[in-house]
Amino acid sequence: GLQAAAPDPVGQSAILVALAEALDGARPGQPGSGFSGSTGLASRFGLIESQVSSRRVEALADMAVRSSRHSTITASMMAEGVDSDAEMQRLLQYEQSYAANARVLVAVDEMINQILRM
Repeated sequence: GLQAAAPDPVGQSAILVALAEALDGARPGQPGSGFSGSTGLASRFGLIESQVSSRRVEALADMAVRSSRHSTITASMMAEGVDSDAEMQRLLQYEQSYAANARVLVAVDEMINQILRM
C-alpha cells in the first residue's frame, strides 16, 4: 500500500480479517464488568444498547411523573396564593369605607355639638 512500512501486495486484507475475527470472537466477561458468559463484541454492544434504552425509557417516565407533580404543585400554589390585584381592590374598598365612616362621624359630632349649644 501507499507509504507502507514494509512492501506488501496491494489489497492485503489479512490484517482487517484478523481484526474482524478478533472483534467477533467470543470472550469471557471480566468480573465486575456486568457481562456474563462468553460473548462477542456485537452482542455486548447489543446488551449495552438495550440497557441504555431501558434506562432512557425509565428516565422519561420518571420525568413525566415529576413534571406532573410540578404542574400539580404549581397549580395548587397559584390557587392558594395571593392575588395582588384582588387584594389591592379590597384594600381600596376598605380605605373608601373608612373615609366614608369618618365623614359620618364628623357629621354626627357636629350635630351633637349644635344640639348641646342650644
